[in-house]
Amino acid sequence: MEDQRMEVGNCWANIDKKEGSLNSKVNIYFDENDTGANRSVKIRVSSRDGSVSEECTLVHKKKEQVVYRNKRQSALFTKEGCNSETEKGEELEYVVEAGKYTSIISQSDADDKAMKDIEQNGQNWVNEHGRCITILWYNVKKSKSFRKNDCDPDTEEGSLVTMTIEAGQFSSTISQEDADRKAEAELNAKGQDYANSHGTCNTIKWYNDRKSKMFQKTDCEVTEVGSMVEYVVEAGRFSSSVSREDANQKALDALEAEGPGYANEHGTCETNLWYNVEKSKVFYKNDCEDGFIGAPYTYTVEAGKYTSDVSQEDADKKALDDIEKNGQDQANLNGECVTDPNYFVGKASARVQKNDCDAESQTGSFVDLTEKDLAGYPDAFVSRESQEAANALAEAAMEEQKQDLANKKGTCIDKNQFVGVYSKVFTKDNCEGEGVGSQVTVDQDDVTGGPFTSYESQEAANALAQAAVEQQGQAIANRDGHCTWTGKYSEEFTKNDCNEGQVGSKITVTEQDVVGAPFTSTVSQADANNKAQAAVKEQGQAIANNKGNCEDMTVYTGHYSKRFVPECEACHKGVEMEVTAEMVNGSPVTSTESQDAADAEARRIVEEGGQAYVNKNGTCTPLSTDPVWEDVEPEELRCNEGKSQKKQRDTNECSETHNQERWVDGGNKVCSWTGHYTETFQKNDCEIPDSGTEVEVSEADVEGNPFISFVSQEDADNKAKEAVKAQGQNIANQKGKCRFVGVYSKEFTKDNCGSCQHGVPMSVTQDMVGGPFYSNESQEEANRLAQEAVEAQGQAYANKNGTCETDNTDPVWEDSEPLETKCEGGKSYKKQVNTNECYGGENERWVEGGDKVCTWTGTYSKEFTKQCADGGVGSKVTIDQDDVTGGPFTSTVSQEDANSKAQAAVEQQGQALADAQGTCTWTGKASKVFTRNNCGSCQHGSSVTVTQDQVGGPFTSNISQADANKKAQDAVNSQGQAVANKNGDCVADSTTPSWSDTGSTRCDGCTSQKQQRDTNPCSSSYNNTRWVNGGGESCTDWSYYGTGDCVGHTRYDAYRDSCSGSIDRQYSVSCRNCCNCGSYGSWQENGCKNDQVKYVRYDDCGNADYKYEYEVGKCGYAPYVFEFVDGTTGKVWSGSGEAQTIQYTITSTKSGSYIGYNVQSKPDWCSVDYRDQTSTSMLAKITMTANSSSSSRSGTITFVQNESGKTVNVNITQAVAVTYEFSADQSTWNADANGGTNNSYLCIQLKSKKNGSKIGYTVSSKPSWVTEVTEKPLGASCPVLPGYDYSFMIISSANSSSSPRSGTVTLKQNESGKTVNITVNQEGKAEVKPVPAHIVLKNGSWATYRRANVSYNPGAGKCIAGFEWTGDENGNIRIYTCDIKVVDADYREISGATISIGTTAPGIQSGSSCSYFGAVNGGILAGYVHYGDENGSTTWYIRTINVSYEGKVYNTSTVRRYEKQNISKKGGVFNVYNVSPASYNFIVDGAECGDENGTLKYAYSQINLNPA
Repeated sequence: MEDQRMEVGNCWANIDKKEGSLNSKVNIYFDENDTGANRSVKIRVSSRDGSVSEECTLVHKKKEQVVYRNKRQSALFTKEGCNSETEKGEELEYVVEAGKYTSIISQSDADDKAMKDIEQNGQNWVNEHGRCITILWYNVKKSKSFRKNDCDPDTEEGSLVTMTIEAGQFSSTISQEDADRKAEAELNAKGQDYANSHGTCNTIKWYNDRKSKMFQKTDCEVTEVGSMVEYVVEAGRFSSSVSREDANQKALDALEAEGPGYANEHGTCETNLWYNVEKSKVFYKNDCEDGFIGAPYTYTVEAGKYTSDVSQEDADKKALDDIEKNGQDQANLNGECVTDPNYFVGKASARVQKNDCDAESQTGSFVDLTEKDLAGYPDAFVSRESQEAANALAEAAMEEQKQDLANKKGTCIDKNQFVGVYSKVFTKDNCEGEGVGSQVTVDQDDVTGGPFTSYESQEAANALAQAAVEQQGQAIANRDGHCTWTGKYSEEFTKNDCNEGQVGSKITVTEQDVVGAPFTSTVSQADANNKAQAAVKEQGQAIANNKGNCEDMTVYTGHYSKRFVPECEACHKGVEMEVTAEMVNGSPVTSTESQDAADAEARRIVEEGGQAYVNKNGTCTPLSTDPVWEDVEPEELRCNEGKSQKKQRDTNECSETHNQERWVDGGNKVCSWTGHYTETFQKNDCEIPDSGTEVEVSEADVEGNPFISFVSQEDADNKAKEAVKAQGQNIANQKGKCRFVGVYSKEFTKDNCGSCQHGVPMSVTQDMVGGPFYSNESQEEANRLAQEAVEAQGQAYANKNGTCETDNTDPVWEDSEPLETKCEGGKSYKKQVNTNECYGGENERWVEGGDKVCTWTGTYSKEFTKQCADGGVGSKVTIDQDDVTGGPFTSTVSQEDANSKAQAAVEQQGQALADAQGTCTWTGKASKVFTRNNCGSCQHGSSVTVTQDQVGGPFTSNISQADANKKAQDAVNSQGQAVANKNGDCVADSTTPSWSDTGSTRCDGCTSQKQQRDTNPCSSSYNNTRWVNGGGESCTDWSYYGTGDCVGHTRYDAYRDSCSGSIDRQYSVSCRNCCNCGSYGSWQENGCKNDQVKYVRYDDCGNADYKYEYEVGKCGYAPYVFEFVDGTTGKVWSGSGEAQTIQYTITSTKSGSYIGYNVQSKPDWCSVDYRDQTSTSMLAKITMTANSSSSSRSGTITFVQNESGKTVNVNITQAVAVTYEFSADQSTWNADANGGTNNSYLCIQLKSKKNGSKIGYTVSSKPSWVTEVTEKPLGASCPVLPGYDYSFMIISSANSSSSPRSGTVTLKQNESGKTVNITVNQEGKAEVKPVPAHIVLKNGSWATYRRANVSYNPGAGKCIAGFEWTGDENGNIRIYTCDIKVVDADYREISGATISIGTTAPGIQSGSSCSYFGAVNGGILAGYVHYGDENGSTTWYIRTINVSYEGKVYNTSTVRRYEKQNISKKGGVFNVYNVSPASYNFIVDGAECGDENGTLKYAYSQINLNPA
C-alpha cells in the first residue's frame, strides 16, 4: 500500500488518513449537499508509479429538505357586467388545486400563496368564464300575416294583413321562449280581428245576370217546323275573376252554345207550321192636341209570334195584319207628342170705336180687340204654313167681326162727359236669362175698367185713366211684349293654311267677329246662341286663316331615361341597364309644342316600352349552381350516437340538390343525460327504536357517480336511484344521530259541533298529533317540540275525534240593537229579537214600550216680503203655522209630515197674508237743471242740476212711487232756483265782437262783398255793421262775343268776361258733329238683311249711310219656284156643305231644293195640314167644317212661300149643310128614397137644334115610378140656362122598399129621331139611426165646501152646473153637479153613446179680480179650486168632451154665449140647470169680483156635437 496513493479532485470531498496506516484505512469527509440533487465523485487509488490500482465511485445523496405544499383552496365569485334588469351573473367557484404552490417556510405560507392567487385572479377568471344568466326575457319582434275573413266568401277575398308585435312588448321570468310565446299568443288571439278591421275585401268573382233568348227547334223533318223555345242562363251560373261583363259574356257564350241543343231537346215539331219573321212599321201618334204632332213610334211584331200551316208568307201576313190592326193604337198609347213646328196660331189686333150710340147725345168708346176676342179662336186661325198665314186668317176675321165686337164690348159716353186719356211706355221685364224685353205703349184703351169718364174735368178723367195704366201697364207689357235674346258663342280655331314647316297660331272667334252679328232671337237664348254658333262654325276657320299668323315650327327633342332589369329565365339574373326614349322609339322623340311636351312624350314611351326593350336587348347572367344549405324552419334536431344534429335543406333553385335535405352536427340538442336521485333514510341502529335522525342521500353521496345515459333522462335517473337505494341506509347510519323523544298532553273541547250543540272536553297527547317528537340536544327540547305540536294541533284533533252534546232551546229575548220602535193604535211598540239560535220559533217580536212619539204637531214659519208695484219696497212679514187657516197641522206619520203640512199651508197662504199685512214704501226721485239767474250785467250763471237730496230729501210715500216722486219734484221745483243761485257760478261774458252775416251782398267792382253785424252786447262795437269780401255773388259778366272755332267736327260760340277780358270758346256749344264732316267714304259689306247684302259708308263725322242689294250667291239669294204641280198658281173648288177634306200638291223650291211654305190667310172654317214632303214639294190638306149656316159661303186660302213671299191661292165655295144637335147636360140621376115627397127632382138642360135653330122633342119612355117628366115643375125652379133650348124636371115617387131601383128616361128629337137617355137610380129606404147633436144636463145634486178651502173635480161624464155662496170669506159654497147625457137633434137621449174627456185647460185668476177665466170652444166647467180669502187665487178647469157612438167620434162646440151678472157673494145662487131652455146650458166661463161683499158673473152656453 505504501506504493499507492489516493487522489480526490472535488473540493466538497476531503481525505483524512490520520487514523489509519499507510495501507489500512482512509477517511473521506463530504461537505453538506444542499444542492437539492445527488452528486458523485470518483476515487482512484494509484500506485507510486502513478498507475491506477483501484477506482470507485462514491454517490453523495442530496440533503433531504421539508417542502410545504398548499392545500386545495377555493372561493365563489359572481360574474360582473351583466344587464341588471334582465340578467344575473353566474356564480362560479375559482379553485387553486392542492400543491400548486410550495413553501419551505411553512404550510401556512404555501396556503397564503394559494389565497393570494384567489384574491388576485378569482373575479377576473369568473368574469371571463362565467355566463350572464337571463332572469327576465323580452320578446323579439314577431309578425304574422292573416287574411281578412269576413268578406263575402263567394265573391270576395280578403287582403293579407300583417300584424306586428314589436320587440319588448311582452316579458317573462321563465325564458326567452316564454316571452316570445306570449307575443305569438297575442298575435294568434288578436291577429284575425286586426286583419278584419284593417284589411280590404277585393272582388275576385263576379256572377252573370240572367240571360235568355228564343231558339227554334231545328232537327224536325222537312215537312215540319220546330217550335220556338226560350233558353235561359240563370243569374249566378257563371263567375269571373275579371269582371261582371266577362261573367255575362260567358253566359251569352253559353246561351249561344247550348240554346240550339236545348231547343232541339225541348221543342216540338209541328207539321207544315211556319213562324213569322220579325216585322215592324213606323207609326205617328195621331191623337195629340193642337200645336203638337206625334213623334215616330216603331211597332214591332217579334219573330215567332204568329204561325201558319199554309205558308211562311201567311204567317208573315198575320204579323203584318197585327201591325195594321194595333200599330196606330199602340203609337197613340205609347208614343210621344212633340211641338208641331208647322203649327201657328194667328194674331190680330184692332182699335175700333163703338158706332151704335145715340149720335146726338153720345159718343162710342174705343175698344181694343185681339184675336182672342174673335169667334173661332184659336182653331179658326191655325196655319201649318207660317205665322204670317195664321196672322192673315186672324186679321181677316178681325176685319169681319171687329165692328160688331166693338159695339158689343164698348160703352156709350155722354157727350158732356170727359173721357180720360193716358199712355205710357213700359218695358217687358219678365224675360228669362239675358233676354231684353221690348217696349210696349199702354194707353187707357188697353186696360180694364175703361172708358174713364168724369163730369168734373178732363184732368180728373185723365187721372182715372192714368191710375189704371200705371196699375196694369207692366202686366200688359209683360203679356204683349216680346223678348229678344242676343246669341253668344266662341270657338278656338287654328290657322291651317300655313306652309310646310310652319305652324298656325290659335285664334278665338266669337259671334262679334263673324258676318251677320248680332244674332238675335225672339224664341230663346238657346235659339240665339245656336244662330251665333252656326255662323262661328261656318266662318271661324276662314277668319282664323285671315287673322292668324304662321310661325316657323320649332322642333323639341324629348329626353327621358330609366333603369330597368331584364326579366330573365329561371336561374338567370338580369343585368340592370338604362333605357332612353330614342332606344325604345328607334328615333328621337320630338314635339313642335314645347320642350315639356317632348319630354312628357319621351317619358310615356320609356314608361310603356322600357321593360319590353330590356327584355329583348338586355343581358342575363347564370346564377350559381352550388347548394345553399340552410337550417329548416321550424328547426328540426336529433341525437346520433350521443351528438346533437340539425336538419338542413338546399334552398338554391339552381342547384342539382335543390330541396334535398341533410343532417349535420349542431343544434344544441341534449343527447346525454346525468342521473339524479335523492331519498331520505333514518338512522336505524339507535338503542331507542325510531330515534335516529333522518339523512338525505343523493347520487353525489354514493359510489359510481356520475350516472350517465345516452338513452334518456329517465334511464340516467334510474341508474342513480339504484345506487342510492343500495347504499343509502349504510350512509344514514354513518351520518345520522340518535335522538331524545318528547312527551306532552293537554285537554281540549270540541268546538265544531253543529247548531245548538257543544263539545265534551278530552285529553290530547303528542302521539295523537304526529309524534313521536325527537331532539338531538336534550329531553327538554324534545318535550318542547311535543308541546308545540299538541298546542298547535290539539284543537283540530279534538274537533275531529271529540263528541258533541245538545244545547238549551229556550228563547232569550233582547231589545233590538239599535232599538226599533213603531206606532200602532196610538201606542209605542219596541222590537225584540231572540238571541238563542237554538230556539225554533220566530226570532222577532213587538212589545209595548220604547217611548216612541206617535202624534206630531207641525210647525213652520217663513219671512215674506210684501209685493209692491213700481219699485216699492215691501215690509217683511213673518208668517207661521198659527197665522194660516187649516191648523193645527197634525200627523201620525212623522214630525216631518206634520211640518210639511204646516209648510204647505204657510207657503200657499203666506205671500197673500204678507201682501195683506205688510206695507210698501216708495222713495221719490226728482232732478231739474237750473241756471243761476242773479248774476250782474255781462255775466251769465252756470247750469246746476238740483236733485231731491239738495232740497230736504229723501221723500218717501206709502201710497205710490208717483206720490213719492211728486213730493221730491215739488221740493226741487220750489227750492231748486235758490240752490242754483247759491251754488252756481257767475262767468264773465266775452267782449269780443261777434260778427254775423246779415244776408246782404254787393259787388265792389269785380269783387263780391257781404255785410256783417256785431251781435255781442258786451262788445264795444255792439250792433255796428261792416262789409267784408265774400258772399259768393257773381261779379263777372260773360257776354256773347261772336262765333267761335270749329274744333274737330264741333263748332263753339265765344263769350267774353267783362272783368278779366278773357274769351272762352267752350262757354256754350252750338252744335256737335256738324262741321268739317267732308264727303262719304267707299261702300263696304256689312252683313245681310234677309237675302240682301247690306252695305255701309261713313263720313268724317261718323254719320252712316246704308244700301241693300240682291246678289246671287250672297245672303242666301237664289231663284224661287212656288206653284201647284200643274204649273198654275190658282185653284177653284166648290162642293157640298158637309165636313170634308181636299188636297193639293204645291211645288216650293229654292235653287231646285225644297223650302217651306205656310198659310198666309184662310177662312176661319178651314184648316190646313201638311203631308208627304218630297225634295221639291209637299201636300197641303184643306179640311172644311160643316156649313151649318143658312147660306153658302166662300173664301180664299192663300199660301205664301218662306223667304221669297211668293203666293198661290185656292178659292173655295161651300154649300149649306143640314146638322142636328140633340144632347143633355146630365145622363144620370141618383135620387134618394123619398123621391118627390122630399121635393127631390133632377133639373135637365137640353139642346135640340137643326142648323142652329131650336126644334122640338118628345118623351119616348120612362119607368112607371118616375111620376113626371115635365117642363113646368110644381114649386121648383129649373130655368133654361144660356146655350140650351129646354129645361125640364124628372120627379120620382118615394121608394118604400129597402132595395134600390133603376130605370131609363128616353127623350126623342123631332125630325132626326135622335135620342137622349137619362138613367135614374133611386136608393132604398134606409133605417134611420140617431145622430149625436147635443149634450145636456141631467140628475143634479148639491155638495157643500168651505169657501176658503175648495178643491173639487167631479170626474168624467159630469160637470159643474151651479153655485150658491153664503157668509163671508170663511163661509160656505155649494156646488151643483150634474151628469151629462147625449141627445140627437130632437133632444132625444141616445143610449150607447160613451163620454170621455177631451182636453182640460186651467184658468187662474185672483178671487177678486173680476176677470173671466177664459172660455174654450166646446169647453164646460168641470173643476173648481180656491184657497184663502177673496184675494186668494181661484182655478177653473174648462174641459172639452168627446162622444163616441157607432164607431164615430164627436167633439163639443159652443153654440152661443149668454151672461148672468151681479150675483151676490152673500146668498147668491146661479144654476144653469134651471135656465131656459131647461138643462140645455153649461157654464163655460165666470169671474169673481171684489171681497166677500162683491158679486159674481157667469157665462153659459148650449153645446153642440160635431163629427171629429
